[in-house]
Amino acid sequence: MAASAVPRAYFVPRGENVFAATPFTVGPWSGKLQHAGPPSALVARAFEQKARELGHPLVPRLSMFILKPIPAIDALFAVDVSIIRKGAAVSHLEASLKLLKKGGQGDEVIRAHAVCYRESTIDDLPRLAVQRAGIACPPSPEASAPVSFPTGWWNGASEHGYNKSMTLKIAGGDGISNGPCAIWSRVEVAVVEGEVATPLQRLIAFADSGNGVSACVPPATVNFMNCDVTLHLNRMPRGDWMCLDARTDMSTQGFGLATTRLFDAEGFIGTSNQSLFVSPFAKSPTKL
Repeated sequence: MAASAVPRAYFVPRGENVFAATPFTVGPWSGKLQHAGPPSALVARAFEQKARELGHPLVPRLSMFILKPIPAIDALFAVDVSIIRKGAAVSHLEASLKLLKKGGQGDEVIRAHAVCYRESTIDDLPRLAVQRAGIACPPSPEASAPVSFPTGWWNGASEHGYNKSMTLKIAGGDGISNGPCAIWSRVEVAVVEGEVATPLQRLIAFADSGNGVSACVPPATVNFMNCDVTLHLNRMPRGDWMCLDARTDMSTQGFGLATTRLFDAEGFIGTSNQSLFVSPFAKSPTKL
């Protein structure tokens, strides 16, 4: 794909419910593989659409299970959403993101679950229940300094790639991939070409980076790819700017955990967790 022809989006429609990945999906591990944020955002988009159809438009819980490395750049994908249960107030959905092969067969790369709620208004809810006491918000995006993803360990595209798809600002810690870190992101590309990314799509596109921004060892020391990401929200995100206040811990047994508090410009919105597979460093890990 010529540089001048690269769409300002993670995915481009290629027929009914079929999407082609662009170079902006390329992650740090390999120029041939996606960062898991963009495909997770594509799945979140499908959940939002189905949730609205059911009349349960709030999606405060999402779990993405990454089954295998996800190819990038012109690879074709389809998202299927099924209803596990539709209740009066709460519905459970399941989604499958499949890599399409010749003949139309799909190879599943992400399996996901969502819980969606109908919207209700509670005018007399005590203020402390709406904005939790004791949750210290990071400095605002305006008060935070610009920063970029480290380039030394980025094996993906240089001109494009996930690392070029957003504006970052550091809000706490000693920098990216140097221990606990608070960092703001504003995604600058669409999830699907021709659409405006929703706040939830922006959030999950970045939430998958919690383990990377708060890495507790230099990224060229070990590999620590996440096998999943789960979000629990106390309200739906609003606006363009999303913040991860993240911490990554690893064990000598070959796994770890990234725990992240999530914020938008209005305050605390929830948490996310990622389970990590930790292994000796390989420049281009391709197997989970």
